[in-house]
Amino acid sequence: MGSKEEPMITYYEDARHFAWLVNGWIYHGNGGIEPAQIKPKNIRLTGRTGKGKAARTRTRYRDISKTIENATIFLIIGAEFQSFVDYSMPVRVMDYDSLESTVYKGLHRVGI
Repeated sequence: MGSKEEPMITYYEDARHFAWLVNGWIYHGNGGIEPAQIKPKNIRLTGRTGKGKAARTRTRYRDISKTIENATIFLIIGAEFQSFVDYSMPVRVMDYDSLESTVYKGLHRVGI
């Protein structure tokens, strides 16, 4: 993480600002998420790659990771900030998502 991203990370660490982001994006500006519903989540993601003796543990860190309690939707929002164009970012984000998906394997879609 570079120093240029720090102001954005600090800004969105505030639950009020993160609620504004989600409400603007998901609810088109109408209040759907309250700042009190937003809780911090571990930004460290760890997983294993390979098999047998070639297996290794890898760790990645998201810039921002939050969970929203009592929401009517289940959505994982991973925010990554860039100070320059990085064409490998989509691959890195997919890696983060694959590591995080192991946490949610036990959840099932109910009532959909």
